[in-house]
Amino acid sequence: MVAAFIVYLMILRDNLDIDMLPAIGCVQLTVGFMCYTIAARHILAAQVAFFALIETILSPIWVWIGIGETPSGLSLAGIAIVLISITVYSVVEMSKEQGSI
Repeated sequence: MVAAFIVYLMILRDNLDIDMLPAIGCVQLTVGFMCYTIAARHILAAQVAFFALIETILSPIWVWIGIGETPSGLSLAGIAIVLISITVYSVVEMSKEQGSI
């Protein structure tokens, strides 16, 4: 860990983007988890699971939209398969939960 910090100070310090990464990461993680925690109190458990899984799956799409890095065809196919599976599972679970209320 100390070696990584020394390399950061010696080599990477010139790049201002590196300085911003910890702050952006802390803000994004904090705000995201706060919203996730607050929302979890107000929606069904299946919906909470759906949003937790969909965030990771859609990351390549957000990168594509944000900076223009095009995902490969296999990545898009994988996203589609997982997204369809999660959606079907969540719809089934939500219908079960609504039926038991």
